[in-house]
Amino acid sequence: MKPFRFGIVAGQAPDLASWTDLARRAESLGYDTLVSPDPQSGLDPFTTLSAAAAVTTELHVGTLVAVDKLAGLATNGTVRSTVAFWRSSRRCSKF
Repeated sequence: MKPFRFGIVAGQAPDLASWTDLARRAESLGYDTLVSPDPQSGLDPFTTLSAAAAVTTELHVGTLVAVDKLAGLATNGTVRSTVAFWRSSRRCSKF
């Protein structure tokens, strides 16, 4: 029998430091998975989840669903706006 795994569904975070702190805290508390809605407060979930993966070692990350409206050409713009959001006001200084 496979061991039971626990995960959390993350909502929004005000900045990148808070988001990555949440990922670190989830991993340190023993959670196996961190999932995010798509979109996450208008931000690209793949970019934010990549940040979570970058600061953890064992945590599995993913989206609840991948919204089709963000696919294709729109994804590039969404990713770019998400990166710009994290960069604004030096929100990525702790990352």
